[in-house]
Amino acid sequence: MPLQKLAKFLNPSGEPVIAPGGIQDTSFNRDALSRFVCNTLDEALAAVPGGFDVIVVGSGMYGAYFATDIYNKTKNFGSGRPRPKILVLQEGPFLIHEHFQNLPLGLGGLYELPLASLLPEGQYRIINANGTSEGQGVPFGRDFAGKFRPHHRCVGGKGLFWGGWSPSLTTADLLQWPNSVSAFLKSEQGYDFITQEIGADYDVDRRGKEEDFIYGGLYEALLKRSRKLTPFNIPVDSYSIDRVLQPPIAVKVESELSGLFSPDKYSSLPGLLSAIREDVGRSNNNDQDRYLFLVPNVTVLNLETQEGVVRGIRVAVNDPVGAGEIVQNITVPEQGMVVLAANCVNSTRIARNSFPRPALLTKERMGANLMVHIRGNYLWKIRRTHLESLPILEEEGLLKDIFKDKVLQQAALQIEGTATDLNSNNLTGRFHFQFYAAPNAGNNAEYSLYQMIPDRDDLLEKAQQLKGEPDANEWITVGIRTCGEDFGDKEAPVEYSGVRSANTSWMDTSPSAKDRFGNPEGYVQLVETDEVLKLRNAQRAAAFQFIARLANVTVEEAGKKQGEPNANPNIVLVDAVEDGLGTTYHECGTLWMGENPETSVTDVHGRFHHVANAYCADQSLFPTAGSANPVPTGLALARKVALGITERYQEEKPFEDKDGDFQSLFNGNFPGVWRSVGAANFTPLQPLGQPPIIEAGKAGADSVLGLLYYQPKQFKDFVLRLEWKAFSIRANSGIFLRIPDPTGKSLDNSFYEACTEIQIDETGKNYRDDRNPQSIFGGFREKTGAIYTLAPAAQGMSKVIRPRFTADGPWNVYEITVQGDSIVVVLNGEKVSNTTIAAPKQREGYIALQCHTEIVQFRNIRIKEL
Repeated sequence: MPLQKLAKFLNPSGEPVIAPGGIQDTSFNRDALSRFVCNTLDEALAAVPGGFDVIVVGSGMYGAYFATDIYNKTKNFGSGRPRPKILVLQEGPFLIHEHFQNLPLGLGGLYELPLASLLPEGQYRIINANGTSEGQGVPFGRDFAGKFRPHHRCVGGKGLFWGGWSPSLTTADLLQWPNSVSAFLKSEQGYDFITQEIGADYDVDRRGKEEDFIYGGLYEALLKRSRKLTPFNIPVDSYSIDRVLQPPIAVKVESELSGLFSPDKYSSLPGLLSAIREDVGRSNNNDQDRYLFLVPNVTVLNLETQEGVVRGIRVAVNDPVGAGEIVQNITVPEQGMVVLAANCVNSTRIARNSFPRPALLTKERMGANLMVHIRGNYLWKIRRTHLESLPILEEEGLLKDIFKDKVLQQAALQIEGTATDLNSNNLTGRFHFQFYAAPNAGNNAEYSLYQMIPDRDDLLEKAQQLKGEPDANEWITVGIRTCGEDFGDKEAPVEYSGVRSANTSWMDTSPSAKDRFGNPEGYVQLVETDEVLKLRNAQRAAAFQFIARLANVTVEEAGKKQGEPNANPNIVLVDAVEDGLGTTYHECGTLWMGENPETSVTDVHGRFHHVANAYCADQSLFPTAGSANPVPTGLALARKVALGITERYQEEKPFEDKDGDFQSLFNGNFPGVWRSVGAANFTPLQPLGQPPIIEAGKAGADSVLGLLYYQPKQFKDFVLRLEWKAFSIRANSGIFLRIPDPTGKSLDNSFYEACTEIQIDETGKNYRDDRNPQSIFGGFREKTGAIYTLAPAAQGMSKVIRPRFTADGPWNVYEITVQGDSIVVVLNGEKVSNTTIAAPKQREGYIALQCHTEIVQFRNIRIKEL
């Protein structure tokens, strides 16, 4: 019979209701869970008519984590501090609420559901090291099995289905990362926090136990023997095995506190759902008072961008039981921020389609630096009696009781290595092994590791069956999964030129191929370069070398299958398979972070250098891939992006002049102290109980140019500290240093050439080249924190914009050090720019404030002469 698509809304007692929060009957179930945590887009927009402050595109591993983190970081803001309203958009439907391996056995088919659909529409090609092409012109994942695995488009995304192996990047991996990002990852707030949260840390716990998930005699024996064998290197083959670690598997077995529930296999989705229910409870089920909304079945088509600012989001809303697919627009308010967390390829596609970099600003970089991982899978069987006879195991006696009851034990290790001399420049690459071992495991060394264990009766029955089988424990199955890094090319040309052969990987959008909404499709090229092929060969050789040493056989014997000549009866190679490119779900790097906006795409807070209110919070941010599974690094970066946005809502600590070295330049009066030049749009304000304010500019006014300068004295070398606040993202102002005496002069180009300006302008307009409309998109040397036209702002550090008279937003703090020809600018505690100046810039002059566009306020203007 035909399925009943949807029935009436019901409240928990079964009575019909119309209000949001009602649950729904389908033909097979009563859907309460999704209705309790999701809203329709119409409901969400109606609840927040002023527009959302933070809009997250994607609710997968990183989007869900980011949204939860920023909600938790801001929920205790006091009434005097603005708190962001957060909207999470997900392309697919709500499917399950936690990792599918936490569900009963036999539900793995969820992994293949059609609704967990493919990558963005488009094409890919994969080029082997010998230059031959595979899959040319074939749509993503459809006819090219094993290449570019599908991403799950459902609430929770692939975070519901990932494997869980979670090593952190090493110090060597992070050498090419921005210093501040590397320091964060290695801090207590980075990897330490994340690995403990997801259950992948392997420090000795409070009970003295080293591991709460993998333990027992087999594990301890193999760990001890492996560590006796390492490190070692094979110079002739240019690789080394560096160290053996406990397995960083993200399974939260042990609770944080006594009596606290342990969530098992990690997914970031339960945290998001918990935050939503907390928000619903706090608001007493009143959507108007809520701060966190999750809306499924919404496809983001593009971000509508004007003058370097995202003003709207064009979406397609899919209502499978209603009106079908409807295209509409979500308005992004002045203070709004959009965060892309839709997976590397999809986030890059949206960015490329929404705000490509103007050619006169810099070359297009979004889509370059695409990286994946190279992977191989190898399986051996080693005779149990042979392992027991090895000296280290015999001495330790660790295998003595393993097989007493013939019950399964599972062991796992992480083994790290390095490959050298990968090219003529002595390129070094990193790789690691996921090592598994289990007796009675047949041809699957990971037997039961990533599955829910059956009930105890079932386990005992299987143990009794094994007791009656004399050879049940004859073999120990050992598996190694190698994972090696890829090398991105940040200079790769990404402009679409049709199908091409190039010695680099990249991602672009195709102007000739459109999706059903008219947007350019994605086009991905993956290349296995000579360097990557050498790394693949090195990690494979290292795996066989390691197994040979572990089992005390020759490398040749470790490579023999059963029945082959000269095979060793104590070891059998069961299988050896090299995975193709794009099969790991580990695509990364196309929107990489950096401190130089001309050589990177996003800053150290995940903010796009050339867009004032757009961020990224997924694997796209990686400057390099390393060899590690990207999840812990991606989660740590999502946490960093959330922390950076949260700090935009927080007031800076007030400056304390403990030594009394600073002189105040403004006490509330203009006459005789501050004088205006040009448009006189400056007004003194005296808020009750607050420091006096200078207000520069007029609301809605464009290019009304004027200066207000401190007339009593000229300054040479000094530290200037002041606070400022803007009320529109279009606000343009600045702090002028060492200006000439403006008396009787016009504010022409020759006057400005003699001045040094510290910019306030989130959009980075370059008014000197307004003949070219592309320059209005935003120049790196014209954005907030930049030393105007001289040095770019390395990172966005301004506080969030709040509308005037409607909410009290935080003040920004500039500290500007001027000494000789050196200028250093610190904004809200972070150095954002520095340079040295030369003529015609003056080495002494007046200090001035600018009015130009919209309103900017200043207060607490203080100076210390050096």
